[in-house]
Parts: sequence; structure tokens; C-alpha cells
Amino acid sequence: MRLRSASGRLRLPSARAVPRLVAAGLLVGLLLAADRVDTVAAAVAVAALVATGLLLRHRSRQGERHAVLVLGGGATIAALLVALSLPVYRSRPDPLIVNVGASTQPTVTTRPAGSPPTTAPRATATGLGAPAPDGARAQEVLGFAASDYDDTPAGVDRDVAGLSTLAVTGATLGSHPGTVEVRPVSDGLVRAHLAGAEGLLVISNYDGKDWNGGRVRALLADKEARRRFVSAVSDAMARDPWDGVVLDFENLDGSVRDDFPTLVGHLAEALRRRRVLVTVPAFTDPNSDDAAPFDLARLSANGVGIVWMAYDQHDTTSDAGPVAGLPWVRQSLATALRSVPPTQLLLGVPAYGYAWPAPGQHGEVTDLTVPEAAALAATTGARVAYDPVQAEWGGTLADGRTLWYDDARSMAERARVAADAHVGVALWRIGSEAPGALDSLGIVPAKHTPHLPGRPVRDVSGPGVVALTFDDGPDATWTPRILDVLRREHVPATFFVIGKEAERYPRLLRQEIDEGHVIGDHTYSHPDLAKSADWRSRLEISGAAWVVEGETGRRPLLFRSPYGNGDAAPSRRKKGADQLASDLGFHPVGWT
Repeated sequence: MRLRSASGRLRLPSARAVPRLVAAGLLVGLLLAADRVDTVAAAVAVAALVATGLLLRHRSRQGERHAVLVLGGGATIAALLVALSLPVYRSRPDPLIVNVGASTQPTVTTRPAGSPPTTAPRATATGLGAPAPDGARAQEVLGFAASDYDDTPAGVDRDVAGLSTLAVTGATLGSHPGTVEVRPVSDGLVRAHLAGAEGLLVISNYDGKDWNGGRVRALLADKEARRRFVSAVSDAMARDPWDGVVLDFENLDGSVRDDFPTLVGHLAEALRRRRVLVTVPAFTDPNSDDAAPFDLARLSANGVGIVWMAYDQHDTTSDAGPVAGLPWVRQSLATALRSVPPTQLLLGVPAYGYAWPAPGQHGEVTDLTVPEAAALAATTGARVAYDPVQAEWGGTLADGRTLWYDDARSMAERARVAADAHVGVALWRIGSEAPGALDSLGIVPAKHTPHLPGRPVRDVSGPGVVALTFDDGPDATWTPRILDVLRREHVPATFFVIGKEAERYPRLLRQEIDEGHVIGDHTYSHPDLAKSADWRSRLEISGAAWVVEGETGRRPLLFRSPYGNGDAAPSRRKKGADQLASDLGFHPVGWT
């Protein structure tokens, strides 16, 4: 096709050539766009065009074979070349933020190899039952850290220095007998080890709605399922340096009495030097239905510890009354000591309360932290006082509700009962007690040698800590400016990134990690998950994680739902985004 005449003048293309030129221009534009987004897609498009040309020019079986070879070979070669040219990038583990200023304990500075200076609570290497430096007897003080409560991380930072052991919830029995689902909760383990405390993983039968006794029965009734369970727990211990496990199986019946100790014995034998503890709801009558599932003597064989849950004497399913009346606590502890050696027994101590609806009124019982309960007790019209017999606060509120709760004074009374019986204590739960409550126990906690973590730790100091987060990036305009400010002020932050934006700006994503910040998942394209089908929501959540892992070598652990709709679900059959993310192994984070 000639564009100039013999005289040299520019000649316009013929009408027949114009569509070809337009098509060629569009094709080039599409290929350039595809190359900027996905080089492999561009190469496949070129191979497809060549194959199409061969088919048009050679309309035969041989031409078809040549076209297929060109298309398949070209796509494969392009993919290999692009894959080999990609940079290999492996990020450091996310830093752990520790609020040193929240603890009242002295601190000691340590520096793990290859990481910045860190600060951790000072821990004395006092063994369990050994004399403490001041001559007092050291006892085990275990604290439960419930991972699904927002106040838990701050409570752990504040109180872990006063604990011997931190038991972290985060593992549950799976729907298939013998399987265990473990969420990413190893931050609690690192915090425990920094403070000279042991870290135990709590494995429960809570299925997200209720304590599923059926899963426990299915596990115990099948020998092969028991073997799978022991193997799964052993694998979890191998992946993270947990010091042991706590089996928290509730809502059981007498049918498990014979097989439960067998499972515990096999697990203790498999874990060897690691600890195994079993929670048992406290009871006073060993012949009652409450006692039927638990053969205490067999459960505590081979050195297995028993957490005697001496609380919920009255709970959300009962009439109003003391959470753990002191006479009932003493009587139930005496029952446990008839079958369990004192050195293997921990007395459960509550640090919470309940508010029951007014008599004759319908409504849910409210679960309260100690500060929340104390605030209600101080409201106008409330008649709440300390009961010296029950060693709890109890009374009525102005609206007729009944309130009972255990504060620091109540905890101290139960700690004295434990000390007199030469048993340890187990606090439910860290974060729900009032600040400084552990100091009132009058117990010197047995401590262990601190462990330095294999990940960077950033310490911050202050009575309160704000988590600084940024959503929707990375952004070419604003992310560099934000990073400059954070770097200048030495402030860590969390960036909840959109997968599509992370693909566009991978260098900014890597820069966020290289400068010590944490990356969270904010879906691939930022849709309203409350209006999306479950399969689409799962794909959005997983898609962003795949992008981040592909660019940085590290899968994000945190998830934040777009528009703050993490808990929103249009129907009972549809799960909210936070629940879907939890099912996929993420830890949901809200705006507040």
C-alpha cells in the first residue's frame, strides 16, 4: 500500500485500507495495554494472532497443527521467560508491637541477632514452687488470653510480666473428626516468651456458635480420629515453639468419661516435654451429672495438669447469683484435691461479671469486664455492695437488673484460698480485669528464662497505644508522603492494601514492609462484601492475599473489610465478611 504518489505528494489511503489501519491501530493499542498490565497475556495474544494468521493462510490439517504448536509453544516460552525475569523477594517477618509502657514491671533491653533493640519485661528465673527472692513461695499464675476479644492484646502487654504462663485461644476441633483448625495467634506466644512466661495453645470445641460436644464425642469414639488429632497437635507444636497445650472441651456428657483420659494420655506421651493441661468445670458432688464426663484421677495421670474452672456458678443460662461464691469455691476445690495432686492443679479465678435482666423481664444476660461492671455499680440509683461472705460485689441497678462481679479484692480472696491449698491460679481472662489487679493477688509468679523471638520486635511506651492504620493503598501520590512522615517520627503503622493497587505499585508495597510496617488484606477490588455472594467474598479476600504474598513472599495475617461492613450479613444464611476471613485464617480488624 503506497501512501505517496509518483510526484511525491502525500496520498490518502483508499477506502478499503482504512478499516485495516484502524484494526491494526486498535490491535497495537490492546497489545501495549496488555503488556503494561500482564506481559504473559500480551505474549499469548501475539501467539494467538500468529496462529490465526497461519490458519487463514493454510486452511489444512497441517496448518491447524502448526497454529496449535505456535500458540502453545509461544505462550509457554513467554511464561517461562517472564517467570525467570521476575525478581525474587522475601520480606522479613512482620514486626511485633509491644507496649512496654503498659506494664508496671521493670524492663530489660535485649537485642536479637539481626533485629533492632527491643525491650521486654524483666523475668526472674524462679521455678514453680521454688522460693522467690524475697522468701515467698513462687506459684504458677496462668492467664487466659482470648484472641477474639479486642482488649486482649493491651491486657497481655500490661499483665504478662506478672504471669507464669499465658494460654492463648486460637485452635478448635475441625468438623471432620481428628482435625484441628489453628488460627494465627503466635503473637501471644512471642509476648509470653519475651516476659519469661510459658506459652500454651488452647484447643477448644467451640464451633463459632456453641460448645460442640458432638465433635468431641466423634473424636473420642474413633481410634483413627484420635491418632489424627494427636498428629495434628504435634504438627502445630512443631510449627511454632509452643510450650504445650490446654484442652478446653466443654458441654460434654458421661459418654466421654472412659475415652477422654485415653486421648489425653496419648497426647501427653506424644508431646513428651511439652505440657498438657485439661480444663474441668468445677463441681462439688463427684456423683453429679456435671462430674460424669471427668475421671479426674485418670485425666491427671502422667503429670497432666487440671485447670479447675471455679467460676460460672451462676452464668448466662441460670438465675442471677454469685459468679463464684467463695464458699462454693472452697467446697469445689476440696472435691478436686481428693483426686488431683496439688502440684498439678490450678484454681480458676474469674475477673468479670454478669448483669441479669430485672425479675419478670425478658432479655439477654450481659457479660461484663470488671471496669464495665464497676461503672454500672457506680451509676445513680444502683445498690451494689461487697458481699464479705461470697467475696464478690452484688446488688441491683436502677433499672432492676441484678449485678454480680469479681474485682481485684475478690481475686485476692481466691488467690489466698489457692495459696493455702498449695495450688496455682488460672485467671479468666487477661484484659477483662482492672489495671493492677494482678498485683493484688499477693502471689509471686514462678518465672522462666526469657526467650528471644526469631522476628523483629518494636517497643512502644506509654499508658495507652493507638494503632495507626491506612486503607485502600498503595497510592503513588500519598503513600510515599505517609511513609516519609512515619519514618521521620519513628512510628509503625499497618497498611490495609487493595490487591489491584498492590499489583500496580509493588515497589511501594515492598517499601512499606522494608520500613517495618505491617501489611493487611483489604480485598482485591474493594467491593461491598455485604452485598456479595460468599464465593465472591472469599475470592476477593484470598485474591488480595495472593497478590501480597506473590510480591513480598509473606501472606498477610490481618483483614479489614471495605466500608466497615465486616459483621454485616443480609441474611442468617450468609456469613459476614469477618467470619469468612476468620474461616480463611485471617484475623479481622475493625475501625474501632
